[in-house]
Amino acid sequence: MSFLSFLSDFLDRFFPPAPEPEPTLSIGEIAAANDNFDILEAALNAAGLADTFAGPGDFTVFAPTDAAFVELASNTLGLDVAGKSETEIATMLVETLGVGTLTDVLTYHVRAGRAEVSALQAEGTVTTLLGATFDVNGTTLVDVDPDVENPDFITGLTDIQATNGIIQAIDRVLLPIDVAEAMQRPTIADVAGSNDSFEVLNAALSATGLDAVVDDRDASFTVFAPTDEAFRKLADDLGLDVSSLADADIAGALVTALGAELVTDVLLYHVKIGGASVAELQGAGLIDTALDGARLGIDGNELIDADPEIANAMFIDGLTDITTANGEIQAIDRVLVPLDLGESEGGVIKGTQKKDVLIGSGGDDIIFGRKGADIILGGEGDDYLVGNRGKDRLVDEAGDDRFVGGLGADTFDFTNLSGDNIVRDFFWRDELLLSRDDFATEQDVLDAATVTNRGLKIEAGEDSILLQWVHKIDADDFVLV
Repeated sequence: MSFLSFLSDFLDRFFPPAPEPEPTLSIGEIAAANDNFDILEAALNAAGLADTFAGPGDFTVFAPTDAAFVELASNTLGLDVAGKSETEIATMLVETLGVGTLTDVLTYHVRAGRAEVSALQAEGTVTTLLGATFDVNGTTLVDVDPDVENPDFITGLTDIQATNGIIQAIDRVLLPIDVAEAMQRPTIADVAGSNDSFEVLNAALSATGLDAVVDDRDASFTVFAPTDEAFRKLADDLGLDVSSLADADIAGALVTALGAELVTDVLLYHVKIGGASVAELQGAGLIDTALDGARLGIDGNELIDADPEIANAMFIDGLTDITTANGEIQAIDRVLVPLDLGESEGGVIKGTQKKDVLIGSGGDDIIFGRKGADIILGGEGDDYLVGNRGKDRLVDEAGDDRFVGGLGADTFDFTNLSGDNIVRDFFWRDELLLSRDDFATEQDVLDAATVTNRGLKIEAGEDSILLQWVHKIDADDFVLV
């Protein structure tokens, strides 16, 4: 044995190296703290996966660097990323790929159980959380796309230990799809133009010029798509006889009867910015549409619009979650109406004993929630919105409205603040939801609040909220969005 070998054995025996310190940060915390992974962090948030890697678990994450995502965006997808921040690039990827595809891409970067590079190289194949596999060939990872250069492990950024797994940084994004093939996926306009169920919708989009909007591959929408039968029901509700017309000709009859501007508004009321599945829509409960200031409610499979007389639309089984190149199509069996076609002067609207979505008629309404966590929206008039038991959400629309939350921790939604509004029972568990368009900071809200003989008044320009019998608020009483 040489002297050097003897010395090495002696040192290892009597002076063993100190053990590696136990990791203290999760995969999510490491990604958030490392400047190499800003886009990955933003993409995980967009896909709803951030919490997965912040909590307990045991994963191997193949983590593309910011440069890897820029390469995907610019050279693979052809996006213009010049001058864009990491967050903006992440947003562009979400809009281009869609949340569903982006989620698939990200789960393709995760393996159950931690494994160091040497173990991965010995195994040769990685089975991901997506269920799809890729090969490890030395330092190269071989994915599904045959035309895009494969990623390599990045020396010095591998075997990063975390409390819930291990990070292996890579210099390109792993692709579980053939991108060139996926980019040929039809747009919303393509589907509307080729599906026999949507002939009226396709003709209406063309007549109003909105077909070009939903053909934009750089955009992302959810379209609530009425079938041809749904448009025939609307014509019947309006007293139009279209029985002798072909489906494609019904759109022209509606434009003639209602005018192109109103038909455009109706179509915009069927569009949500950003793709969303039925499950995501049901979870949200209240949807902002592309029609300025107009919202609709989702209660299970029912969509609640602004007309209280016409039957509400329902999702159609087998024609929902149709994924396109620029969003999702959700087929519905009736046309959504953004106004009260009967021009109601107002009335009394009551909820059930369950979770309800209640929308004003456009007149001066009195709207009562009952038991359950209700969502209550006023309409165009001066409305009186009353919650009851349960955690209710009372939403301000146009007009001078009055709000009574009732029992439970309620949310008074003034993100579309309009008119002079009164909240009668603002208790310690309730909260105001305010828009940063009206108040840039929490201090702006506090500065805008003045004590009057009737309570605390919060003013934003010509609009206001009076919290009756309240004399003081702090930052815990409101949320800025």
